[in-house]
Amino acid sequence: MRLTHQIAEQILNEIRTVIEEDINIMDETGLIIASTDSDRLNTFHEGAKLLIQGDMERLVVTDDDQYRGCRRGANLPIHFGSDIIGVIGITGDPHQTVKYGLILKKMTEMLLIESLRMSQQFGSQQEKNMIINDLIHGNFNNLQYNLEELMKRSGIAVSGKYTAAILKNTSSSDGYDHITPFSDSIVRKIIDEISSPEIHIMFNGTVFIILACCDHRQLYGCLETASARLNKDPDISIFCAVGNDYDDYMDIHRSYNEAGNIISYFDCREGETGIYLFNNIMLDYVIEQLPEMHKENLSRIVFERCTGDEVTEMCDFIISFFNANGSLTALAERYFSHKNTIQYRIKKIRMKTGYDLRSSHDLFVLYIAALYASQRKRD
Repeated sequence: MRLTHQIAEQILNEIRTVIEEDINIMDETGLIIASTDSDRLNTFHEGAKLLIQGDMERLVVTDDDQYRGCRRGANLPIHFGSDIIGVIGITGDPHQTVKYGLILKKMTEMLLIESLRMSQQFGSQQEKNMIINDLIHGNFNNLQYNLEELMKRSGIAVSGKYTAAILKNTSSSDGYDHITPFSDSIVRKIIDEISSPEIHIMFNGTVFIILACCDHRQLYGCLETASARLNKDPDISIFCAVGNDYDDYMDIHRSYNEAGNIISYFDCREGETGIYLFNNIMLDYVIEQLPEMHKENLSRIVFERCTGDEVTEMCDFIISFFNANGSLTALAERYFSHKNTIQYRIKKIRMKTGYDLRSSHDLFVLYIAALYASQRKRD
């Protein structure tokens, strides 16, 4: 491992509060690459060079300029494994600085090991993010064998069901289009809460991309459990779109595109929360793609004999009827009414529009008209 300026600065920031004396960190060439005394930065420290070359346990400098670029104090080698990769020096009374130096030397070596571990972990996550990014966008430029080897190395299964999802935070009071910035702690919290051996998650700076090696129902259950806990945080409000599952990893991009379609479908709804399956909203999405002119004409024809208040009331009932699969019991519970009252509302809609909710053809027409009218009212 090489002791770089960046690593030395990170270590110095960690240990500079331990003692009041100036601290210098030198690399294997004797150059001061980090220092609490900015005037000494990037200057040569002859004592450090001698310490490394002589393989000594310490070098005590009793007078300023005893060695070129040195000041009174203690200098100790920084070991990484069996190698000396640098030197840490403390300026001050040599007798006092030696005992501090032994402590700072150990701290520095421990911080180096931690830095390497974090670097390796970061590199591993970066590689996984690259693979996930390729899979969700259908980039298969690599040979299949190489791709599968990379997937295995990153813990991504090469066979089975695959589902993609997109997760957003909609807690911003400015509306759905203005995404609440994620702090590092929130990003870590969401990743830790959702990640598992089967569920891989990456953050692209705006949204979380989820690749699950399981079917969409299993992913939905995991997300539902995780979001219940995450939503307890006032800074987190989860909206998640889940695509269909596929048997081949080369179809993951299809699931990701479906999740993206859900995001596009809900973009007009401010502060929307919840977990949505493409499978469940596919009909609404298809209807959304119909030309605006046709939906407007259909809605106008269906409700031409109704007042504005009647349209609002009917639309809510029609959508509820559709979602309840025509169950009078469910509708009675939904509206806190007797079944006879529900029957009356069905008849009223037929009388006012000419369309019968109990006919599958008419129900579909009414549903499209009701969705359009409801959306226009929200807009």
